[in-house]
Amino acid sequence: MGQLKKSGDTMKPRNFDIYILLALLLLFSMGLNQLCASKATEAEKEPESNSLFKSLTINVQEGLSYLRTLLMSGSVNTIIDLMGQFPPQTSYDIAKHIMENEQSLLNDGSKQQLIFGLASKFAIDPAIQAKLFDLLLSIKLQQNESFLINAVNDDYKSIAPALCAWAKAQQTTHPELADFEKKALFLATDNNNFTAVTDLHDLKICPDKPLASDLLWHAVKNNSDTRFVSYFVQQGAPLSMTKDGHTLITLAVENNNKAAVEQIVTLLHKQGKSPQEIADYINSFSDHAIGTPLQLLNKLVNIEGKSEYITLELYIREVGGVE
Repeated sequence: MGQLKKSGDTMKPRNFDIYILLALLLLFSMGLNQLCASKATEAEKEPESNSLFKSLTINVQEGLSYLRTLLMSGSVNTIIDLMGQFPPQTSYDIAKHIMENEQSLLNDGSKQQLIFGLASKFAIDPAIQAKLFDLLLSIKLQQNESFLINAVNDDYKSIAPALCAWAKAQQTTHPELADFEKKALFLATDNNNFTAVTDLHDLKICPDKPLASDLLWHAVKNNSDTRFVSYFVQQGAPLSMTKDGHTLITLAVENNNKAAVEQIVTLLHKQGKSPQEIADYINSFSDHAIGTPLQLLNKLVNIEGKSEYITLELYIREVGGVE
């Protein structure tokens, strides 16, 4: 028989401890789910916070107030990053103010970088990008500068095609933009900036055959890096070209450009020319007054006393040159 409990005793349900444990687990699970949901909501809102300025209407002065400290420090990259968060038209208006303000804290180089950076940020908006490029016209470039080469050098290669298209559209009203790509390629050759030329080539900005021929002549005449010689020949420039009574070899000889002569001979080998054909090429001439390479060398050494040409003379004789 069961034993009666006293009135003070409490009846404890069977498995009571298990029920308590399950309840606690349920509460913990609900709390964890709520925390995860909160974090997910914050993550979803984060991109919106990165583009906070794009959802706001701010004027030029308000934008400049955000930028004042950065402008004073000259932190152009940071300025570009911040202005990239502004609405496109607002960024353009601020950039225009900076470019036209005689009291601007940025020099011409920094202004140029600012325009390149913003043009890259707003590449999906061609109208704004073109208006930004228009602001470049207020910058006075040095004789040995080019907007196109500067953009490539500053690692804004992606905007180069749009920059060329803009220059082409503007050259009627702005003659200084005529031959935009041609001038850039000549400048790169003058400065031995072969990296810029290859970067432009990768963007389909490269010389046609007539321009490649002019550039090849220019490269040999100015003792430019021999990689230019190979590249311009690859672009269609003929090794048989003559100009002003010179062949490419006599032009190189006149400028004591042994490296160019060696590069041309290497290219002839690659074209499958025989030793005799190479010798015939070396000994060809365009003007009797200049003569063959060795005749020109004899004049330079014997008449002008330029003994530094001796090494070049020995090489030309080695590859079949005769007087």
